[in-house]
Amino acid sequence: MEHDDTAVVTRRCFAMAAVAAAAAGTDSAGAVAAAPESLEISRAREISSVKDFGAIGDGVADDTAAIQAAVNASYRNFNRTVLIPNGIYKITGTIEIGQGVMLRCQGSQGSNERFGTVFKHYSNQTCFLFNASGAPFAGTGGGLENCLILKAAGFSGGSAIEIIAQSDRQRPGEMLLTNILAYGEGKSGRWAHGLHIDGTACNEPGARGVRSVNCRKIRFSDVSTPHQTVLLNQVTHFYAHGLAIDPSAGAEGGLLLKGHNDGVYLNAFGCAGAVEIVANDANNATHNLHIDGKIGGSFTNNDTEADGTLELSSGGLANKSRLLKVIASRVPETAATRAAPDRNVTGDGTAYRVNFDAKSLDPLNNFAGNNFVCTVAGRYAFSVGIALQGIEPAHNRCEISLIKSGAHKRTVLDLSHPSQQATSGQLSRTLSCMLELAYGDSVQVTVKVSGGSRSVGVQGTPEADLSWFSAKYLA
Repeated sequence: MEHDDTAVVTRRCFAMAAVAAAAAGTDSAGAVAAAPESLEISRAREISSVKDFGAIGDGVADDTAAIQAAVNASYRNFNRTVLIPNGIYKITGTIEIGQGVMLRCQGSQGSNERFGTVFKHYSNQTCFLFNASGAPFAGTGGGLENCLILKAAGFSGGSAIEIIAQSDRQRPGEMLLTNILAYGEGKSGRWAHGLHIDGTACNEPGARGVRSVNCRKIRFSDVSTPHQTVLLNQVTHFYAHGLAIDPSAGAEGGLLLKGHNDGVYLNAFGCAGAVEIVANDANNATHNLHIDGKIGGSFTNNDTEADGTLELSSGGLANKSRLLKVIASRVPETAATRAAPDRNVTGDGTAYRVNFDAKSLDPLNNFAGNNFVCTVAGRYAFSVGIALQGIEPAHNRCEISLIKSGAHKRTVLDLSHPSQQATSGQLSRTLSCMLELAYGDSVQVTVKVSGGSRSVGVQGTPEADLSWFSAKYLA
């Protein structure tokens, strides 16, 4: 389409003249402006569509300045909603939203640029930046609805949507993001992040971080920063229903939580990549985290004091906090059987660490070597089956114990005169107990028979399951 069409040029010029005249206090002909109208008439006359500021929406004309002008004008009318009709809007920089303005696009978010409202971003910067840089305490509210944000081929960097706090007085919050899709064009269009929220500049007690962001049906893809398609850095009350992180042709996508976060609720969450929470320290802590959904990659929580609940299926699971409860399709549940008997390993008071070297169920590979190694902190139910042979009348005591991380011993059987309960020198016992484990704790089984010769062995074959060891995560 040619852009020297007389009607289009006239409309754009008239709109620009009207905006300039409004700022100068004159009308478009240069005359002194009339007395102020009533508030109701002023609101009715306020231009709210980007088309009235000269935006074309044909994918060729640069609409950056027109959209920015519409946003700036909304500040003068109580942060009035900016309407963006269907079309393809070429953006060559960053649209900065300094106050709580809602950008409401027409039509439904489409999956490609032929439908709905599309912002095609020809820049290595961020596309939409909500930074509360306007009047103090005017940055809350607003958001973005019903659009596709497409990073053009050949450009990389920035975020599709970035929400940044400036200070305790100038912070975004109470925002709505709904019906949004953001990805990259071809193999060379990449975002650094799909959604980036940074509230670290806001540390007021009781109002820390970017607060109350509500997301509904939003999808992000095609990033250049590994595992950071969505980056939440100090948020309070972040709600997302139907947040999807798609597979990426760039770096592997995912979600990263850092900073002080309180109240992150992800419902119907779908992530093709990994989810990670950074280790807690003076600058990082996560509380009231609740995730319900599916993670294609791994979930790793390095915050030992994080609390909340996880109800998810995940490709991998590592949780260092006992306060973060996990209900997952791949919780630790390990069973192991001995592959062959060990003879003459105890009887004279020698403690023997039983070797379990044939796994039958181990979804998270907790059973490494001869030990159970905890990857999800919490409470576990352990069951042990031990079959002994070679018990003699001289043997006066039998102990079967669980040893946690080589320091804490839990004796689950302490039996006097085991020969009195043995049959033909053979003794079998099934035992169980519960243990609280921290991430990285290991648990092993030991057997000690005392008072006689070292003639007692442990029985076990893969076929018979005579001696076995299992651990199940409870919560």
